Amino acid sequence: MGALDSGWAAVLGAVAGALGAVIAGLLGVLAQRASARIAARSEDARHLREPRIAAFKRLIDGATRVRESVPVYFLPQEGPWILVSAMSDKEWDAWQSANKNWREAWRDVALLGPDSVANSADAIGRICDEMGAKVTSLNNWRKVPLETRPASKPDFDDTTARAIDHLHQQLADEVSKFTEQARHALKFDAT
Repeated sequence: MGALDSGWAAVLGAVAGALGAVIAGLLGVLAQRASARIAARSEDARHLREPRIAAFKRLIDGATRVRESVPVYFLPQEGPWILVSAMSDKEWDAWQSANKNWREAWRDVALLGPDSVANSADAIGRICDEMGAKVTSLNNWRKVPLETRPASKPDFDDTTARAIDHLHQQLADEVSKFTEQARHALKFDAT
């Protein structure tokens, strides 16, 4: 009976060894697959991060150019401010170019996300649009010769100039908020 017990022990030992080798092999394969998945996700995030960074930078640059391309054409006086002159063609082209650039960048940010950054970009867009409407109206109004202008036109008084000044500040604030949102989003991208 001793020989039989040692035979069974040898068989059980061989089965346990084979089973242990199979389990160790499976665990190794599963660990390797998990590692490969993590590496693939990291690589995907890296590929997404690079265009995000580029789009975020373009939006910040575009919004800053919009803000900087609105020249001050208002002279403070004893009474209400007066509109001095229309934008030159060169200044108008710079304004149009700045608007085009931020719109293209906004589209990319909206597509690449994340939502918090896209929402912040939308806020920038609303301010740029409002500023654009006011600047365009003022620029068109300033092209009307002084002698043919109505005596008073409430849409184009000093409150409009002050509104543009206010929009300048709002745009600077929103760009700062966007920058923080973008930093936060990029911090959580796998690198």
